[in-house]
Amino acid sequence: YDMTTTASVCLLDPQTNEVYVIFGGNYGQGVYKYNGKDMCTWADNFIGAFVEKTEEQERALDFYKEAISAAKDYLNNNNVDTSNLEITVSGHSAAGNMAQYVTVMYDGPDSISRCVSVDGQGFSQEFIDKHSSEIAANASKITSILPSTSIVGSLMNRLPGIQQIYIDVDCVSS
Repeated sequence: YDMTTTASVCLLDPQTNEVYVIFGGNYGQGVYKYNGKDMCTWADNFIGAFVEKTEEQERALDFYKEAISAAKDYLNNNNVDTSNLEITVSGHSAAGNMAQYVTVMYDGPDSISRCVSVDGQGFSQEFIDKHSSEIAANASKITSILPSTSIVGSLMNRLPGIQQIYIDVDCVSS
Protein backbone atom coordinates (compact mmCIF):
# COMPACT_ATOMS: atom_id res chain seq x y z
CA TYR A 1 0.00 0.00 0.00
CA ASP A 2 1.85 3.05 -1.18
CA MET A 3 0.31 5.56 1.26
CA THR A 4 1.69 4.12 4.48
CA THR A 5 4.97 3.55 6.17
CA THR A 6 7.09 0.82 4.69
CA ALA A 7 7.49 -2.54 6.35
CA SER A 8 4.08 -2.43 8.06
CA VAL A 9 2.19 -5.70 8.11
CA CYS A 10 -1.10 -7.23 9.23
CA LEU A 11 -1.05 -10.80 10.51
CA LEU A 12 -4.10 -12.82 11.47
CA ASP A 13 -4.98 -16.13 13.04
CA PRO A 14 -8.35 -17.44 11.82
CA GLN A 15 -8.37 -20.04 14.61
CA THR A 16 -8.34 -17.48 17.43
CA ASN A 17 -9.66 -14.29 15.76
CA GLU A 18 -6.41 -12.54 16.66
CA VAL A 19 -5.21 -9.77 14.37
CA TYR A 20 -1.82 -8.11 14.71
CA VAL A 21 -1.02 -4.83 12.97
CA ILE A 22 2.70 -4.20 13.25
CA PHE A 23 3.96 -0.84 12.07
CA GLY A 24 7.32 -0.26 10.45
CA GLY A 25 9.02 3.04 11.14
CA ASN A 26 11.30 5.23 9.10
CA TYR A 27 12.68 2.69 6.69
CA GLY A 28 12.84 4.65 3.49
CA GLN A 29 9.31 5.85 2.81
CA GLY A 30 11.11 8.60 1.01
CA VAL A 31 10.61 12.27 0.46
CA TYR A 32 7.31 14.07 0.97
CA LYS A 33 6.19 17.68 1.09
CA TYR A 34 5.68 19.54 4.37
CA ASN A 35 4.88 23.25 4.23
CA GLY A 36 6.07 23.25 0.64
CA LYS A 37 9.47 21.75 1.45
CA ASP A 38 10.85 18.31 0.62
CA MET A 39 11.18 16.35 3.87
CA CYS A 40 12.40 12.83 4.65
CA THR A 41 10.54 10.49 6.97
CA TRP A 42 13.12 11.01 9.72
CA ALA A 43 12.08 14.65 9.89
CA ASP A 44 8.57 13.47 10.77
CA ASN A 45 9.87 12.29 14.16
CA PHE A 46 10.93 15.81 15.04
CA ILE A 47 7.91 17.51 13.50
CA GLY A 48 5.77 15.46 15.89
CA ALA A 49 7.20 17.41 18.83
CA PHE A 50 5.56 20.61 17.60
CA VAL A 51 2.35 19.71 15.77
CA GLU A 52 -0.85 17.91 16.64
CA LYS A 53 -0.33 15.12 14.10
CA THR A 54 2.14 14.23 11.40
CA GLU A 55 1.84 12.84 7.92
CA GLU A 56 3.40 9.54 9.02
CA GLN A 57 0.89 9.19 11.89
CA GLU A 58 -1.98 9.79 9.48
CA ARG A 59 -0.50 7.25 7.05
CA ALA A 60 -0.33 4.74 9.90
CA LEU A 61 -4.02 5.33 10.69
CA ASP A 62 -4.91 4.86 7.01
CA PHE A 63 -2.86 1.65 6.90
CA TYR A 64 -4.62 0.36 10.02
CA LYS A 65 -8.07 0.94 8.51
CA GLU A 66 -7.07 -0.78 5.26
CA ALA A 67 -5.41 -3.68 7.11
CA ILE A 68 -8.42 -4.34 9.35
CA SER A 69 -10.76 -4.14 6.37
CA ALA A 70 -8.61 -6.64 4.43
CA ALA A 71 -8.34 -8.95 7.45
CA LYS A 72 -12.11 -8.93 7.94
CA ASP A 73 -12.69 -9.59 4.23
CA TYR A 74 -10.31 -12.56 4.35
CA LEU A 75 -11.90 -13.98 7.50
CA ASN A 76 -15.45 -13.46 6.21
CA ASN A 77 -14.54 -15.15 2.92
CA ASN A 78 -13.36 -18.13 4.97
CA ASN A 79 -16.55 -18.22 7.06
CA VAL A 80 -14.86 -16.93 10.21
CA ASP A 81 -16.94 -14.74 12.52
CA THR A 82 -15.37 -11.27 12.77
CA SER A 83 -17.65 -9.86 15.46
CA ASN A 84 -15.14 -10.49 18.23
CA LEU A 85 -11.65 -9.74 16.89
CA GLU A 86 -8.72 -9.44 19.29
CA ILE A 87 -6.65 -6.67 17.72
CA THR A 88 -3.10 -5.85 18.80
CA VAL A 89 -1.08 -2.98 17.35
CA SER A 90 2.65 -2.65 17.88
CA GLY A 91 5.81 -1.04 16.62
CA HIS A 92 9.33 0.01 17.56
CA SER A 93 10.74 3.54 17.69
CA ALA A 94 8.81 5.80 15.27
CA ALA A 95 6.46 2.88 14.68
CA GLY A 96 5.83 2.62 18.44
CA ASN A 97 4.60 6.19 18.30
CA MET A 98 2.40 5.27 15.33
CA ALA A 99 0.91 2.31 17.22
CA GLN A 100 0.03 4.58 20.15
CA TYR A 101 -1.39 7.22 17.81
CA VAL A 102 -3.63 4.70 16.05
CA THR A 103 -4.83 3.28 19.38
CA VAL A 104 -5.87 6.75 20.52
CA MET A 105 -7.26 8.06 17.23
CA TYR A 106 -9.06 5.08 15.67
CA ASP A 107 -12.80 5.53 16.11
CA GLY A 108 -14.12 2.72 13.95
CA PRO A 109 -16.22 -0.31 14.83
CA ASP A 110 -13.34 -2.71 15.55
CA SER A 111 -11.86 -1.75 18.89
CA ILE A 112 -8.14 -2.21 19.41
CA SER A 113 -7.60 -4.64 22.29
CA ARG A 114 -4.01 -3.70 23.12
CA CYS A 115 -1.04 -1.65 21.99
CA VAL A 116 2.58 -2.52 22.70
CA SER A 117 4.96 0.31 21.89
CA VAL A 118 8.67 -0.44 22.10
CA ASP A 119 10.89 2.61 22.52
CA GLY A 120 8.45 4.92 20.74
CA GLN A 121 8.86 8.64 21.07
CA GLY A 122 6.15 10.69 22.76
CA PHE A 123 3.79 13.36 21.47
CA SER A 124 3.45 17.12 21.28
CA GLN A 125 1.66 18.93 24.08
CA GLU A 126 -0.84 20.12 21.46
CA PHE A 127 -1.79 16.50 20.68
CA ILE A 128 -2.15 15.64 24.37
CA ASP A 129 -4.27 18.73 25.08
CA LYS A 130 -6.51 18.38 22.02
CA HIS A 131 -7.12 14.63 22.40
CA SER A 132 -7.24 14.26 26.19
CA SER A 133 -10.62 12.50 26.16
CA GLU A 134 -9.52 10.01 23.47
CA ILE A 135 -6.27 9.38 25.35
CA ALA A 136 -8.15 8.78 28.62
CA ALA A 137 -10.55 6.37 26.91
CA ASN A 138 -7.71 4.28 25.42
CA ALA A 139 -4.74 4.68 27.80
CA SER A 140 -5.43 1.40 29.60
CA LYS A 141 -4.83 -0.46 26.33
CA ILE A 142 -1.32 0.99 25.83
CA THR A 143 1.91 -0.45 27.21
CA SER A 144 5.08 1.48 26.46
CA ILE A 145 8.31 -0.48 26.89
CA LEU A 146 11.25 1.88 27.31
CA PRO A 147 14.89 0.79 27.51
CA SER A 148 16.70 2.65 30.30
CA THR A 149 19.40 3.88 27.92
CA SER A 150 17.08 5.01 25.15
CA ILE A 151 17.21 8.42 23.60
CA VAL A 152 14.22 7.96 21.27
CA GLY A 153 11.82 6.79 23.98
CA SER A 154 12.60 9.81 26.11
CA LEU A 155 11.74 12.32 23.38
CA MET A 156 8.60 14.44 23.79
CA ASN A 157 5.64 13.90 26.12
CA ARG A 158 4.35 10.54 27.32
CA LEU A 159 0.63 9.94 27.02
CA PRO A 160 -0.95 10.27 30.47
CA GLY A 161 -2.34 7.11 32.02
CA ILE A 162 -0.50 4.54 29.91
CA GLN A 163 1.49 1.71 31.43
CA GLN A 164 5.21 2.36 31.13
CA ILE A 165 7.71 -0.42 31.63
CA TYR A 166 11.34 0.58 31.94
CA ILE A 167 13.90 -2.12 31.29
CA ASP A 168 17.60 -2.05 32.11
CA VAL A 169 19.78 -2.65 29.12
CA ASP A 170 23.25 -3.95 29.73
CA CYS A 171 25.81 -3.91 26.99
CA VAL A 172 27.66 -7.20 26.96
CA SER A 173 30.85 -7.68 25.06
CA SER A 174 32.55 -10.96 24.38
